[in-house]
Amino acid sequence: MGALMRGIDWSRTPVGPISGWSQPFRSMVGLVLRNRFPLCMWWGPALVQFYNDPFVPILGSKHPAAMGQSGSACWAEIWPTIGPMIEGPFAGGPATGSEDLSLLIHRNGFFEETHFRVAYSPVPDESVSGTGIGGVLATVSETTAQVQADRQFRMSRSLAVGAAEAKSERMACQNAAATLAENSADVPFSLFYLLEDETCAVLAAASGCGAGPLVAAPVAIDLAPSDAPALWPLATVLAHRRIEVIESLDARLGSLPTGPWAEPPRSAIVLPLAAPEQERPYGVMIAGISPHRRLDESYRSLFELSAAQVVTAIRNARAHEEEGRRTEALAQIDRAKTAFFSNVSHEFRTPLALMIGPVEDALASPGRALSGDALEMTHRNALRLQKLVNSLLDFSRMEAGRVEASYLATDLAQLTTDLASQFRAAIEKGGLRLAIDAPPLDAPAFVDRDMWEKIVLNLLSNAFKHTFEGEVSVSLAAAGDVIRLTVRDTGIGIPVDELPKVFDRFHRVRGARTRSHEGTGIGLALVRDLVILHGGSIEALSRVGVGTSVTVSIPAGSAHLPADRLDATRALASTAVRSAAYVNDALSWLPRDDPDRDPLTLSSGDGPAAGSAISGRLLLADDNADMREYLRRLLSTSWSVETVADGRQALEAVRRRRPDLLVADVMMPDIDGLDLTRALRADAATQGLPIILLSARTGEDAMAEGLAAGANDYIVKPFSARELVARVTVQLEIARSLASERARERARTAEEQFRRVAESARVARDEFLAVLGHELRNPLAPILTALDLMKLRGETGSVRERAVIERQLKHLVRLVDDLLDVSRITRGMVSLEKRSIGIADVIANATEIASPLIEQRQHRLIVDVAQSGVTMEADPFRLTQVLSNLLANSAKFTDPGGTITISGGLEGELVVFRVKDTGIGIAPSHLPRVFDAFAQGAQASDRALGGLGLGLTIVKSLVALHGGSVEAHSAGSGRGAEFVIRLPVTASGETPVLPRAGQLPALY
Repeated sequence: MGALMRGIDWSRTPVGPISGWSQPFRSMVGLVLRNRFPLCMWWGPALVQFYNDPFVPILGSKHPAAMGQSGSACWAEIWPTIGPMIEGPFAGGPATGSEDLSLLIHRNGFFEETHFRVAYSPVPDESVSGTGIGGVLATVSETTAQVQADRQFRMSRSLAVGAAEAKSERMACQNAAATLAENSADVPFSLFYLLEDETCAVLAAASGCGAGPLVAAPVAIDLAPSDAPALWPLATVLAHRRIEVIESLDARLGSLPTGPWAEPPRSAIVLPLAAPEQERPYGVMIAGISPHRRLDESYRSLFELSAAQVVTAIRNARAHEEEGRRTEALAQIDRAKTAFFSNVSHEFRTPLALMIGPVEDALASPGRALSGDALEMTHRNALRLQKLVNSLLDFSRMEAGRVEASYLATDLAQLTTDLASQFRAAIEKGGLRLAIDAPPLDAPAFVDRDMWEKIVLNLLSNAFKHTFEGEVSVSLAAAGDVIRLTVRDTGIGIPVDELPKVFDRFHRVRGARTRSHEGTGIGLALVRDLVILHGGSIEALSRVGVGTSVTVSIPAGSAHLPADRLDATRALASTAVRSAAYVNDALSWLPRDDPDRDPLTLSSGDGPAAGSAISGRLLLADDNADMREYLRRLLSTSWSVETVADGRQALEAVRRRRPDLLVADVMMPDIDGLDLTRALRADAATQGLPIILLSARTGEDAMAEGLAAGANDYIVKPFSARELVARVTVQLEIARSLASERARERARTAEEQFRRVAESARVARDEFLAVLGHELRNPLAPILTALDLMKLRGETGSVRERAVIERQLKHLVRLVDDLLDVSRITRGMVSLEKRSIGIADVIANATEIASPLIEQRQHRLIVDVAQSGVTMEADPFRLTQVLSNLLANSAKFTDPGGTITISGGLEGELVVFRVKDTGIGIAPSHLPRVFDAFAQGAQASDRALGGLGLGLTIVKSLVALHGGSVEAHSAGSGRGAEFVIRLPVTASGETPVLPRAGQLPALY
């Protein structure tokens, strides 16, 4: 630097030749040159620049021209910032400095972000007249790398935290984008795209892009090869897993976000989001490069580390999602198995109850023999048990892979026709048509006949169970090398979201309308497995309310079947069930034929049977026809019994004619026994109805659930006839005792209530008439006085008297208006004219109306509308009336000079108005009655405050008409009060419940 200085002709500079330099000047130049710390000195009025070798990196390309150059010329781009800091000490002021001076310096071909720690000190020179200051010494330390490293560290730490919190891939990207947004100085914008499939990437998150759409950030990017130039080179980055830097962004994409800088980024970096162990990348990260930083190794590592942390977050999120799916799958299996075993328990216990009951009766009879209906019912339920056991055995063999098939050449059309025809009687009895279309096939089909029987009968049974009108059709036909069986119905249909699960084991469509709740949930799953054993497939198509079509397709011939199972013998016991078991099940879902009874309900008469211990009428609800008939015969020996087939019919029957006791099965279609019980307990008319639940579900939990729903008793199947009769008798006796006691209690309560209401009405009437008389006299007295004065003077009245008369007449009008409003509201004659209004306008109108009273009592009024642009649907006149009433109320009960505050704004999805004062407050004993008509607190004794006690009643009624609510709060007497109104933003379709005329105290 000394050599550089010696080569300069200083005589051509403002400081002149070296020979003319003062001693302090020479000394300071020597000090600067010999110092190892970056120093720069400006000398003389022109602030000529001198610096040492350590200062050269700060200058960059400005060196060596900066030596001897004027400071303002050398640092023109930052002189508005540093000039005043230098000129102050030079003019004799104190030293200046900064711990972090941020500057954009043009020293390497672009405006570069830099940070410095600087101190500017005056250099004394006695030869300088006036200030005695010859120049200014700058001690400079560049901190750019440290500042940028600190930003990078904070960003990396935040990315790590976000990675740990991400629960999904999209959330991982969103957390990363939020973190990058906090460091917009280094990352002006960022885009995260996730691969949806091989040909499309979808925008998952972005930062620095503002609220509107951006050309650079399309929602989806097509990755398919194209002749058109790609917006971003995602396909290349993903295919080669390499980083790409895109230059000249302004030319490619036009306007881009600038971040904290004045100019937009000129380049961006595109990085793959790829884990080494993953064959396919997750997506890409696109980040804007600061226009004021060079993309050196340090800056590039910031982007690479960010992408790596996003990859970690995505990997963790996938693991979390996979664990969640695994947990949910296990929970779903557990729930399905629980439901399955519950259903199986019900399926076994119901036929057992129907077998044990008749057998016990037969054993107790003299002949000890079953005969007639009891014998037929026992046989039917034995077949049903056999069918259930064989279905479970088939299921367990499927699970264990121990199914033995024997495929035989079969006339499949004839076999299918025979099987379907056996369902004709049940289907036609159910009010449906059965259509069979199975023309002969060209060649025999190879099937296991027992399995094919189960396939056809299960599909027919399922179709009949869920079809209530129309038809069930069965068709069989060959289509090329495939034979197709289709069972179609016009039933309730299957919801779209349930359709993929209909063949899952244990799955049942919850809440579906059905002829019976009975079933294990393995029928269709078993059909699917049996079809697969034939090398075939099964498919279901359905529309809710239209019907369902199930198609079974099996290959023709035998080439697809195991050769060793063609015409093979079975080592295991056969699980074949006669078709009669399926048909009997279907018949049990229908009412029994009886010409003397209604097809939907069976009754044994309207009066109690002779010899019963206690008379009564019972309602019995069970979806199993055998169980209904058995219980009817059992109970009708002592009581009148009506039977219905499901919970909905039971609910209608109870509401049509209330029985003395209800006996209901827990598992029924549409509305089960538990929901039926809850519905009856929720209705005041049936809350006290005795209910006994019958269920196949055992255990304390099942019993607790039934009792918690509101049942009086819970009986587990199978049960003895004697036990059921005894429990019914006990419940009827308890109900009669309770009814008698309740009747006596109601009589006493009604008498006491009548006396209280009458007394309350009398007191309210007297108080109201006293208040009304006082209130009407108050304005009349000043009016009469003013008129007398006018007569004495023989004048038409001075301004003062006219003002008195006008004010008192307005007060009278307001009292009468209050009475009329209450009258209209109680008669339902008030209608709202709603339209869109601003909450600020409503508050302004209300304060204008209440302002005369507020000014008269010299109150301080504070209006707080933070969200002035909020609008709502309401009646402007009535809402203004509500708020002005509350303001007037606060003004009357607040001492002169007090404060009243009114505010309004959005809180969640509601518009909330608050009126608060520093007045006399509301006593705790009066607070619950503050909105009652004519209810006035202790403060009402001061008649100067005025009012009929109707203002707050009108407020509450008008708020209710708007579908809202109003509350009053007070810490007690002398501590002020606050009224809070909550209203919906948009108009509600509901009709509010307002006080009826009879609910207000009589006025006379």
